[in-house]
Amino acid sequence: MEADGGPLSSAPAFFILLASGFSLYLSQSMGAAAAVSVSFLFTAALLLAGTISAAPGWGRIFLLVMLLSFLFSALSLYRLGEKVTLPDQIECEGRLISSREWGRGRALLIDTAAGRLAAYAGEAPPDGSPLWLRGAVFDFRRAASDGEFDEMSFWRARGAVKRVVLFELKRLGPPFGLPRWRARILELFQRRLGPLGAAYISALTAGERSAFIEEPHKRAGTIHLLAVSGFHVGLLAAFLFFFVRGSAFSLPFVSAAMWIYAAMAGFPVGGVRAALMIQTAFAALAIGRPYSAFNGVSAAATAMLLYNPWYFFDLGWRLSVLSALFITAAAFIAEPKIPEIAVISILLWFVTAPLAAGAFSSVPLAGLLVNALAVPYFSIIFPLVLLLSLPPLLGLPLGWLFAEMSEAMLFFSHRALDFLSSAMPARLGGSTPLFIAAVLIFSAAAAMRCGVGKKRTPPLALFVLFFILYCRSML
Repeated sequence: MEADGGPLSSAPAFFILLASGFSLYLSQSMGAAAAVSVSFLFTAALLLAGTISAAPGWGRIFLLVMLLSFLFSALSLYRLGEKVTLPDQIECEGRLISSREWGRGRALLIDTAAGRLAAYAGEAPPDGSPLWLRGAVFDFRRAASDGEFDEMSFWRARGAVKRVVLFELKRLGPPFGLPRWRARILELFQRRLGPLGAAYISALTAGERSAFIEEPHKRAGTIHLLAVSGFHVGLLAAFLFFFVRGSAFSLPFVSAAMWIYAAMAGFPVGGVRAALMIQTAFAALAIGRPYSAFNGVSAAATAMLLYNPWYFFDLGWRLSVLSALFITAAAFIAEPKIPEIAVISILLWFVTAPLAAGAFSSVPLAGLLVNALAVPYFSIIFPLVLLLSLPPLLGLPLGWLFAEMSEAMLFFSHRALDFLSSAMPARLGGSTPLFIAAVLIFSAAAAMRCGVGKKRTPPLALFVLFFILYCRSML
């Protein structure tokens, strides 16, 4: 049974996600029971206010969605509050999962029998190396005030349970598994491609970003194009599906390639969210059921919160989910034509700007207009660069010529980004008006996508705004 033209027929998973996320948000300022209760009542109020007419069976669907909202919220908060107990000192073997630049040193993520640990060191062995370590174990530090780096949220979203101060760290052998192959592939890129080509292909395929290409995108406000996200996973899935469509093995092949790609990039939250979303679309296609991209994003995001509720506090997860929800909502409402796509890109900047400004103090104003051009432009350039990189990577004759063509395209792209960002050098900090604009734009788009209707969308958006503003003042 479906509700006639209301939220329960359009996007039931969105309200389950809303309840789960809101309860996690409120849990930072009130007890778990109160957070679940408030989010439960808020979600129920939105569903009742947004339903114009109830079809037969509406009550059963409503009760099912509210039951799942309550259970998922309670489970997420229970997992969020789980205490992990380890001895004050630890001596064990483990495996280096990943390392990244961290100030003047490196930040390490190490899998051990006691759990996943985070550590800081001056240097690190290659990813995938077996290790022996000895050190002191500490809890992660929490941010003292809004806007400060919260060590606990950052590392818990990456699966780490404690921080270890290393006394000794020894490498027990060569790297093995997927990190070993990842390192070999990155080395191949460096040998056979030009500087720009190698940097971009490394970022797009393995999530290995370098300052060499990050700076122009930071100034232009397009740094998100370098992070392995739904944009890249979607391009890969569409590219592969185009060549294998009609085959009995097309869905399993594209699914396997998509998850291998996500694993190669280190399972970034945006890539995992997109892979889950596309996987649900494939499942619906296989069984002949209709599929809603907006509902699919909501279901994927909810599944990720159930797996690890600390994702909710990760900036990458929030930006990825918020962007995907808004894009799928706006694309459903507006026709997918070039003017509408440009408007959606501009509105998306307003929706995500408060989050980015809160994390980085300010955002480049150039991103407001540059993204409207850069997103469609790079959706064409990136596949072309990948295709042009294949001949040199495979060692084919005249491969160098294709590498130079790729290098020229990327050089032109960098110059264009520099020109556009220099034309709008101003930066915008976080502010209440920007926050209000973001909430109103997103809640209005979500309400219309959920079938609320044009007459009820404005008051519902204002209700969401005032409620969020009130809750925000409590934090």
